[in-house]
Amino acid sequence: TEANENALRLARTHTGRQKVLAAFRSFHGASAGAISATGEPRRWGSEPAVPGVVHFLGPYLYRSSFFSSTPEEECARALAHLDEVLMYEGPQTVAAIILETVVGTNGVIVPPDGYLAGVRERCDRYGIVLIADEVMVGFGRCGEWFAWQRYGAESQPDLMTLAKGLTGAHLPLGAVVVSAAVARALEPQMLMTGLTYCGHPLACAAGVAALESYRDEGLIERSRALGTQMLAQLKRMQARHAIVGDVRGGHGLFAVVELVRDRASRAPLAPWPQMHAALRRLLESALGAGVSFAARGNLLLLAPPLVIGERELSEALELLDRLLGELGASVSRERNS
Repeated sequence: TEANENALRLARTHTGRQKVLAAFRSFHGASAGAISATGEPRRWGSEPAVPGVVHFLGPYLYRSSFFSSTPEEECARALAHLDEVLMYEGPQTVAAIILETVVGTNGVIVPPDGYLAGVRERCDRYGIVLIADEVMVGFGRCGEWFAWQRYGAESQPDLMTLAKGLTGAHLPLGAVVVSAAVARALEPQMLMTGLTYCGHPLACAAGVAALESYRDEGLIERSRALGTQMLAQLKRMQARHAIVGDVRGGHGLFAVVELVRDRASRAPLAPWPQMHAALRRLLESALGAGVSFAARGNLLLLAPPLVIGERELSEALELLDRLLGELGASVSRERNS
């Protein structure tokens, strides 16, 4: 949250503008500015929020708000929607567009090819700062050091926010990586950002050690390889269990199983952001068996540590396969009763 707070401040300082555009399906942190940029229901308890944030719809092909049937259509229509929001808000008033490169706890939504480059082009056109929130997906989670790298230099952000994997989660540390162009512009200015524990030596030492481990142990490449295996197993589960509507992967050890009552209509297991009681029982059963799965609403999220053993991963997925069968049977009985 501190990384995103500081990124927003830097963008506003750099541009002299105040507005920030952020996606509805997003989470950027729990402090005042970051929760204002957050688009999902965790924002509700903090409203009225810090003014100046405008939310828009990002691409999400499985539940397309744009009636798309292909990734190409979803990309084009999502960018057209962003154009319309910019037109109504006045692009000359917008300091930044902040995006999770791959949407995290709101669905592991991987942007279609061309979308990030399209956002980058619009930021260049209007002098807007592009902020990539890589707090969840940085450091190999999506099979690259940073998730935006998969989409090439034309998707490179102006600011990139980092945390979580920055220290391998051993100590709290956040960071904002600033492009050379923005850094040059900010250099002569007073930056209103410091906090007591910024740059704490202990946390920074953990960060240096984590970076060495990622490199020396080949963890980025390992995430990519194991992620391919994990996604293949999840796809096989999708074929076996009618309750699984969609399976998506972030190109590394990052995936989601989206649960539905009916595949044809794609009706969610429970209305967003509620969680079905049977899914809660699945999580409890898994924890009792020694495996911790995460879930939000009708989304079952998988983000195992990059150092997980192959046998551990396989056993966890076998457990999930069995529990999905039990979940499907439970929901079927409920529907028929």
